[in-house]
Amino acid sequence: YRGGSELLIEAGDQRRVIKLPPAMQGKVGGAKFVDRNLVVTIR
Repeated sequence: YRGGSELLIEAGDQRRVIKLPPAMQGKVGGAKFVDRNLVVTIR
């Protein structure tokens, strides 16, 4: 998580930055891969 409006995702040697919608900005509690899906937890 980068903070603010961006979520940084790293998987192996891949890295992506995902722009978050306004309702989620600053509220990400964590993120993890479960069964090949990205699960983002909101505080």
